[in-house]
Amino acid sequence: MRTALLLFLMASLCTGVTGQDLYDIRKVEGNIRMDGLVDESFWQQTNPLPLTMYTPVFEGDMTEETEIRITYDDQFIYASAKFYDSDPSGIQGNSLVRDVDKGGDFFNLLLDTYNDNENFYAFSTTPAGNRLDSEITNDAEGDFSLFYNADWNAYWDTKTAVHDWGWSAEMRIPFSSLKFKEEDGDVVFGLVTHRLIGRKNERHIYPAIPPDWEMGPWKASQAQKVRFKGLRQKKPLYFSPYVLGGFREDGPTSDTDIEREAGFDLKYGLSNNLNLDVTVNTDFAQVEVDDQQVNLTRFSLFFPEKRQFFQERAGIFSFSLGDQNRLFYSRRIGISSQGDPLRMYGGVRLTGRVKNLDIGFLNTQVAENNLNPSENFGVIRLRQRAFNPYSFVGGMVTSRIDEEGNTNVNYGLDGVVRLDPQYYLTLRLGQTMSNQLTTSVKGSSFGYALLEKRAIRDLGFTLEMSRFGEDFSPEVGFNQRNNVTSLQQDIWYGFFVDAHPWIRIITPWAEATTFFRNDDFELESQTSATGITFDLKSGTNFWVGVVRGFDSPQTAFNLSENAVVPADDYTFYSFKGGYTTTQGQRLGLGANVELGEFYDGTISSLKVSPRWTVSKHLDLVTDLIYNRVEFDDRSQTFKGNLGRFRVNLAWNNHLSMNSFIQFNQADQTMGLNLRLRYNFREGTDLFIVYNQGNSTESNLEVPSLIQRSVLVKYTHSFVRN
Repeated sequence: MRTALLLFLMASLCTGVTGQDLYDIRKVEGNIRMDGLVDESFWQQTNPLPLTMYTPVFEGDMTEETEIRITYDDQFIYASAKFYDSDPSGIQGNSLVRDVDKGGDFFNLLLDTYNDNENFYAFSTTPAGNRLDSEITNDAEGDFSLFYNADWNAYWDTKTAVHDWGWSAEMRIPFSSLKFKEEDGDVVFGLVTHRLIGRKNERHIYPAIPPDWEMGPWKASQAQKVRFKGLRQKKPLYFSPYVLGGFREDGPTSDTDIEREAGFDLKYGLSNNLNLDVTVNTDFAQVEVDDQQVNLTRFSLFFPEKRQFFQERAGIFSFSLGDQNRLFYSRRIGISSQGDPLRMYGGVRLTGRVKNLDIGFLNTQVAENNLNPSENFGVIRLRQRAFNPYSFVGGMVTSRIDEEGNTNVNYGLDGVVRLDPQYYLTLRLGQTMSNQLTTSVKGSSFGYALLEKRAIRDLGFTLEMSRFGEDFSPEVGFNQRNNVTSLQQDIWYGFFVDAHPWIRIITPWAEATTFFRNDDFELESQTSATGITFDLKSGTNFWVGVVRGFDSPQTAFNLSENAVVPADDYTFYSFKGGYTTTQGQRLGLGANVELGEFYDGTISSLKVSPRWTVSKHLDLVTDLIYNRVEFDDRSQTFKGNLGRFRVNLAWNNHLSMNSFIQFNQADQTMGLNLRLRYNFREGTDLFIVYNQGNSTESNLEVPSLIQRSVLVKYTHSFVRN
């Protein structure tokens, strides 16, 4: 009740939402051939969208001519583009692989199909004709890895062509692949489209979104409202059975286990704005393995979700508690705490919107293993638009129940209120309820508040506070610390220097994160940093900063068997910096460095990420990570070096192979993941996947086998529109 009252009072301060004129999309008469040539007479009778230069200088003079047009019929949205180029030899289509972004030239179409000012479906292509689709949530705010979901896929197609005057493209997106809100046959989307000329870092955009936000071209709240008239309701059905075969062996002396599996996924449009997903005997053999990480903290590592079943409208299930903490974390389902896959008997998922109410429901059943009984996982998420088109109130309930009767239920209530076009207030609270806990409400609850100014031009900031009880335990979520109260402040000021020949933005910044123990409110840890970032007009950026750390672990923790940090109070300083070249170069480099003190020792850390796009058929990506921590007083050394090597090979838009090799010195392991994919057509794929893991312990003459598998998976989709 107090939360609702506070949200109401805050809403009374909200500024009015400026109305935006609707742009009526013209309906096509006649057929459009999907050949990428854009030569139908209808296109010439349709006015191109009025584009504006976004980078390197907002509203500057565009050096190349760009024509983007949008139309539709009863089944599809169509987008066409003519990208004129005075130097056609400089056109870059750097990959043929689905969902692989290797920089270069791009055509992007973003659709806010629910017109909720928060979520985008993004469709992109390059001169090579590869398809990239993604889901963008939370109005492109916060950590990029959390709001940008490249693992979301939809049914759509595109064709491109390269000419002596530039390149052209056509996209065709079925309305049946999108969910939207219909009113008397009219549908309103938010729309953003842009062209990127890779070698110049020159972006042309519609509408003319000012560069006031870090991810301005990807913000649904800034989209142009467009109207489609006379759309008929679609209820598509996608039935995708799979068969899988192969073998698996664990260790050099284990027996070989033969794998034979079959199952299916079903997707049904209950209405234009509600989608039902059903999965039976779910398998994720085709999902790439996780990037290995080195843990230099005393807390759990976070890994992103890559499995397709959990991707559709994933933003509905978002319930952030600061940093990477969240009430719902889908990787708790079907993956053990050691990262091994668990059999999923099946699951049901319902997502969509009814009027102004967002609905998310998920329920899955996971099989037992040697350590755990069979478990049921459930999530319900509701969010109601309130106060203005950019604000909502809502709630979430998660449950984890095993066949032995153990229960873990968490609920949360939240609200996000836009106070001004750049000022937002977020409030969240909730509690754990479990038959394993006997504690007070205060001890099992959490609270979270965030006030932010979303901006990169001039002043921007975030002020964040959270409190977690000692028994708050979201077993279908992710939370690093209990029994703490935290305060986090970030502040920056962005200076745009349009007149400078090569600098675009200079941003000095400062940040601090502080944790207090709830029992005595003593300081547990604190990190503060100050620095400066330079973003160049070419797309390159670099930054430097000085960091002060304080930590007071109550018990010792291990970095490895040979390096231990005892319980004590520590204050330490270090220098950090980073550098990233523009994506528009075939040869690129990213680098990050940290040098200085680390608890009562020293740290030297370096990550170098060279990449080479040899051609649209071949690209190479490497991450070389060097970590060395030395505690001279205790004669202890920790070496946490990592190597990641990716080779992406594509014969055409249908046949590709990805190889991923990792070496982890800290765990003394190496791994190989090979994935060959043949995409017959959208929804029909053949995968051949080889995985191998080996131990590289120093006392072994040759690496010993930990695990090896070969799996062949075929999926075929039957579609009824």
